Amino acid sequence: MATTKRKVKKATGIVVPLGAIKTQESPVIGEFTALGKLIEFCKKSGLGVLQLLPVNDTAMQSSPYSSVSAFALHPIYINLTALPEWNEACSEDSSIKEEYDAFICAHKDDSRYHYERVLNWKTALLHKIYSNAGQAIKINEFCKENPWVVPYAVYKNLKEEYLQASWKEWQSKDQFLTEEEISERWKNPTLRLKHQFYVWLQIRAAQQFSQAAEAAKEAKIILKGDIPIMMNEDSADTWEKKELFDMKNRAGSPPDFENPNGQSWGFPTYNWRIMAKEKYGWWHTRIQQAAKYYGAFRIDHVLGFFRIWTIPEGEYTGKLGREVPALSIRREEFEKLGFDNGRLNWLSEPHIRTEWAKDIRSLEAVCKRIGNEELWNFKDTIKVQDDIRSVLEKVGANENDKHMLLSKWTDRALIKSEKDSFIPAWQHTESTAWQTLSESEKQELESLFAKNHKDNEQLWQQQGETLLDELTKVSDMIPCAEDLGVSLSCVPPVLQKKNILGLRVVRWCRKWGEAGQPFVPFADYDTLSVSTTSVHDSSTLRQWWNTEKDAVYAFVRDFAEQNTDSDIKAEHTFGEKEAEFVLKNAAKANSALFVPPLQDFLYLSEKYYNADENAERINIPGTVTEFNWTYRVCTAMEDLLKDKDLIKKIKAIAAAHKAKKEDL
Repeated sequence: MATTKRKVKKATGIVVPLGAIKTQESPVIGEFTALGKLIEFCKKSGLGVLQLLPVNDTAMQSSPYSSVSAFALHPIYINLTALPEWNEACSEDSSIKEEYDAFICAHKDDSRYHYERVLNWKTALLHKIYSNAGQAIKINEFCKENPWVVPYAVYKNLKEEYLQASWKEWQSKDQFLTEEEISERWKNPTLRLKHQFYVWLQIRAAQQFSQAAEAAKEAKIILKGDIPIMMNEDSADTWEKKELFDMKNRAGSPPDFENPNGQSWGFPTYNWRIMAKEKYGWWHTRIQQAAKYYGAFRIDHVLGFFRIWTIPEGEYTGKLGREVPALSIRREEFEKLGFDNGRLNWLSEPHIRTEWAKDIRSLEAVCKRIGNEELWNFKDTIKVQDDIRSVLEKVGANENDKHMLLSKWTDRALIKSEKDSFIPAWQHTESTAWQTLSESEKQELESLFAKNHKDNEQLWQQQGETLLDELTKVSDMIPCAEDLGVSLSCVPPVLQKKNILGLRVVRWCRKWGEAGQPFVPFADYDTLSVSTTSVHDSSTLRQWWNTEKDAVYAFVRDFAEQNTDSDIKAEHTFGEKEAEFVLKNAAKANSALFVPPLQDFLYLSEKYYNADENAERINIPGTVTEFNWTYRVCTAMEDLLKDKDLIKKIKAIAAAHKAKKEDL
C-alpha cells in the first residue's frame, strides 16, 4: 500500500496538558476556550505547533491516558460561562452563579487543581444548567453524525445508576446488552432526558473545541493531538464492543532497570483478528474523530502496534508477560537438544525446596509435594498470582508467606504458551532452574531463543506495517510516533517507510555504548522526528539540571563549543541562563519539529519558577496520587502575552530551529 508523504515544515512548538492552562476566564482548570489565549501566545512567540495531552473523557480517573471513550471529549474542559444556556440558567436559578463564583473564589489560587473536586463541582452545575434547558436541546443531527454517542450515553447513564461501578460489576442483564438492546434502551422515553444530557455535553464540548481548533488553523498553528493506544477496562468501548478486546489479558511492559518487576497498566489488549475482520472500522472512526480538531497526532506507544507486552489478568507484575503476537517454540525443538518432559517441567514450573520453605506455614495451602522428594510445585488450581493471594488470605497467612510465595511464582525459565510449546521468560537467566544448566545447555537454548526472536521480528514487522497503514491512511494529519525505548530493529525502518515522525528526547539521545556516553550531535538527529527536552512522564528541564548532574556535566562538555556564555557551569543551580543554554542548543536539532513542554520554555524567566521545582512536574510513573496530571501553569496566559522579554527569547529559539536545514 502506498503511503502518503505529508508536507512537514520545520517548526517549534509546545506541549501542555489542557487542564494546566490558566486564563482570567478559566482560573481553576484549563478549558477548551482557554486555548484561544495560548494560540495567541504561540503566534506571538513564533511557535508553529501546539500539542495537547489527550482530552477524552476519563471519568473519575485523572490520567488522560485512561479513557472511558475513544471518541467522547472530557466535560471537565467545558467552559460553563461560554455555554449558550448559561445566562438563562443563571436567571432561572440564582444558585448556579453563586456556586460557580464561590468555587472559583476558593480555588483560583490553587497551585494544582484537585481533579475529583473540580469534576464533581462542574458536573453538578452542568446538571443544573441542563435541567433548565433540556427539553429544548436538539440532538438528532449530532447523533446522526456521531453514532458512537448513543452507546456512550447509554453507558454513562448506566454508570450513574450503578453509582460509577465498573460495568463488570453490573447485573448481567446490563453487562451484556446487544446492539439492539442498547438501541432499545436509548429509545426508552423515561430515560430520554438522562441520555440526552450526555449527548448535550458532547455537543457543547465539540463546539468549544472546534472553535479553538479553527483559531489554531487561522493562526497557521498545527494543533497536535494524542491518541492513547489502550482503552480503560471500564469504558464505553469495552462494554459495547467486547469482541474487539482481549479482556483476559492486560497490556504492560517487561522488567527493565527502572521497573525490575515490569509494569501492568491494567488495560485490556486488542483482538486484532476481529478488528481485521471488521476492516479496522473502530480505529478508522477514532482517527477520523481526532482529525476534526487536529493537524497532527501522536501515536502513543507505537511499539504496541508491532507487538504488545501481554500479561494474564491476575498477575501483579510484568515478569510472566509475553510478546503478542509471537511464535512459540515447539516441544520437539527442545527435545532435539535433550530436554525431555521432566526437564521441561523443571524449567517451566517453579520448584520450591522444602529447606527454602521451612518457615512458610501456609505452603500446603497453595503447593503440592512432588512424591517423596523435598520439592514442591504450585497446585494445578493456581493459575495466576491473584489465586495465590486469594487462597492465602482465606487461610489467614501472614505477609511474609504471601511475599515469599508470590515472588517464587515467577521463578521460571520458560513459560508454557500452548499445550506443547513454550516461550522464554523475560528474565529466564535469573531463574533458579537456569542456574542448574551447564554452560553448553545455556548456549544451545540461547541460540534457540535468538532464532525464535528473529522469526518473530518478521511477524512484528508485518503487523506493524499493516496497523500503521490503517492508522495513517484515513486522514491528512501528520503522524508522530512515541517510540521511546524501542529495541525492535524493525521499528525504525517501518516508521521511515510510512513517513511517521519518531520522538527524540534530548537527555536520552546519547551514545550509550561509547566511553563517556556522549550526546548525539544535533546535526545527526533524523529529520523525520520530533525532538524535545522533557516529556510528561519525565522530570522537567529544571529538575534534570539540578538532580542529574552527571548527565548535565556531559551535556555541557559535549556542547561547550556552541556555548557563547562563559558563565554556564554544570555545577550551577538552574536558572534563566541554563534554560536558554539547553533550549538554544536543543533547537539546533535536525528534527522537523522541536516541541518542548511549556514549563521548559517558562524557565527562560525566573519570575515563573515555582518555589518547589518538584511541583512543576506533570506525572510520576508508577504512582497513583492526587498530584499526578494536575499541573497548572503558575500564571495566567494574559500575563504571558504581556511578557515581551519572554516572547523575544522563545521567538529566537524558534527561529534558530527553523534555520537548520530544509523542511521534510
